[in-house]
Amino acid sequence: MKALLFDFFGTLVEYQPDRSRLGSPRSHELARSFGFAGDHETFVRTWNEASLVLERTARRTLREFSMDDAAAAFAAASNLDLTEHQVAAMGTSFVSEWACHIQPVPGVGDLIHRLAEHWSIAVVSNTHVLDMVPNMLDDMAILPDLSTVTLSIGHGWMKPHSSIYTAALNALDCSATEAVFIGDNYEADYAGPTRAGMHALLIDPEAEHPIPANHRLSSVLDVAEALEIDAH
Repeated sequence: MKALLFDFFGTLVEYQPDRSRLGSPRSHELARSFGFAGDHETFVRTWNEASLVLERTARRTLREFSMDDAAAAFAAASNLDLTEHQVAAMGTSFVSEWACHIQPVPGVGDLIHRLAEHWSIAVVSNTHVLDMVPNMLDDMAILPDLSTVTLSIGHGWMKPHSSIYTAALNALDCSATEAVFIGDNYEADYAGPTRAGMHALLIDPEAEHPIPANHRLSSVLDVAEALEIDAH
């Protein structure tokens, strides 16, 4: 074994995946300055519904969409005629507010530092924004420990498409059989990597998925024990 490949959202960081439960007051005010007439609740609902349409298509095609695509879909649903610059501003604003709710898993930085003494480390993440994940990894002081960061928005295909795993493995100069994938989503982080020939560990504390018990983690902090490495 040569490499560990980590998912990001829900694995290295905790976040709220349901946009409808988060407020976006600054983005709402920006939308109002562009002609949006609805209140904040209407803004959140309209943005969420427009994004869900894109997500359903992405799950079917495994082609990633950008946050600019999400902003443009919101504008279309709201009958707003926005310029390219305004669309980009809406996307940037929404991401910045959403990112405020993301927090590193406590202790994950120390874990990655220790694991990097034994393994090549990569992050492979689905994301709609090119710079957000690297910036957060840098803020978490994890980025220097990583050999590569492979993102769906840059690659074009999203997990569980086989090519995104292949791209990460190629960047690591590592075969699939020499790698372990760790994440919290069954299809993207366990079934997909397994089909690609990798070993996989799934964060599944409630035992919701039919996987071997020794492939199940309560949290990412259990990785070292699962791999029989002293990370203390």
